[in-house]
Amino acid sequence: MRKLCLILMIFLSGPADAASEAAPTGYGAMTCTQFANAIRAVPAVEDQFFTWAQGFMSGLNFASSDGRQGMRNLTATEVNAQQERIRHYCDEHRFGNYLEAVLDLYNSLPPNSE
Repeated sequence: MRKLCLILMIFLSGPADAASEAAPTGYGAMTCTQFANAIRAVPAVEDQFFTWAQGFMSGLNFASSDGRQGMRNLTATEVNAQQERIRHYCDEHRFGNYLEAVLDLYNSLPPNSE
């Protein structure tokens, strides 16, 4: 549990470069409305959000590597389909957080068979 908390703290802190100005509280803490507005204004920023999402999901898998929880196959669906799922979740949950959309994606992925 301590390892999971540490990983969550690292990933929720957000990026440490100039892009962090777009996400002062970290990408995961941004609302779906903020995410939608950001990608509408600058479509390429979705890649920054999704990079965060991939790192967060990798962290969840790492935290699950102790065998108590199953890891997810993060490559089971193509990146475009994963991004579409996040956009769809945010369209349906405008006041939810981007983190919740990423968790929805993560939980939709099949267990890792390795």
